Amino acid sequence: MVKQQYRADGLFAKIDSDFQTFLCRLCDYSAWENTVVARNFLLDEGFLLPRFESYRDIGGLEDHGSYEDWKNIHEQYLVERIFRQGNGIDHLRHIDIADEDACPETFRLYDPKSPYIGCDEKTKLIRVVPVERIAKCSGIPIWQIVSVAQRMIGAAHQDAADVNWMNAIMAEWISLSDARPVFAGLFDDFESLFGDEPSVDQSDWPDRLRDRLGLYHLDPALRRDHSIDIVVFQYLVREIPNVTGQRLLRLLVTPTVLDAQHSLAFCPVPREAQTGHTVDLSMNTPPVCRELLHPPFQFEARHVWRVGAIHATIPNDLRQAREWYLECIRESTGRKDYAIGTDG
Repeated sequence: MVKQQYRADGLFAKIDSDFQTFLCRLCDYSAWENTVVARNFLLDEGFLLPRFESYRDIGGLEDHGSYEDWKNIHEQYLVERIFRQGNGIDHLRHIDIADEDACPETFRLYDPKSPYIGCDEKTKLIRVVPVERIAKCSGIPIWQIVSVAQRMIGAAHQDAADVNWMNAIMAEWISLSDARPVFAGLFDDFESLFGDEPSVDQSDWPDRLRDRLGLYHLDPALRRDHSIDIVVFQYLVREIPNVTGQRLLRLLVTPTVLDAQHSLAFCPVPREAQTGHTVDLSMNTPPVCRELLHPPFQFEARHVWRVGAIHATIPNDLRQAREWYLECIRESTGRKDYAIGTDG
């Protein structure tokens, strides 16, 4: 019989369902990797009742036969409700929250109290993408993309041919991507890693940026690579697509368990938090770094801010990083009991 000692304030923990029984069973008997995902679902306080109901309608709230059965249902939910195909190039300029076919539920059913909605349009955001992802979509070798980007970054006068070439590569990549929510950080949290120009950046900034953003999947040891090339985009809030008919409304919301695939390096935040926060793999916090979701848009050559290569393996055990993260979150939000009922 499943022990019912797992307590939290998320909707999946507060509303009785067969799914709640299933999550508690995972917490009791499954491998640690599956247990973490179950804990996150019990903890997440960041979404409203309509999204809970949507997950129920697709079959998510069952007492699933196994973790794999649940994972398959979750993937189906993402494909049908989150990883939308957009509506052509227009969704990169405006987001129509009334369009159920093109707009992810993340933004269609957003919480209007999200504190970063309506933030300063000059706020700088940062996003890290493996160059291989862009290369796969464009058919251009990784080394060539890196080479052109390096010539552009920090150049007093960018070569027009390089800019046009990079814009074409970016357009090809974005055109082949779906309209899923984009994870981004606030640049202020990472500014200390960089100088005024690339030559004075901290030498290990790619490794440290990976760690602070909690990008657990970018580990050369896991991928059997000697290094992983990354591109860093920097852009302003005002460049994010506005809501159709509301010129100044741009949706920046807190990530939840319903916005992406199951992840070991993700942990929800209590409702008192201003934004989502990343699990710092280096445990070099506080303060914890902020994380947001926003609609996709057309990245261009001018947004390519740095390119680099991750060489180091993940520095700490993910269990320890999660424990440290929770201590930091409890301190920063005043929720001393947060996750005590799931993580202890």
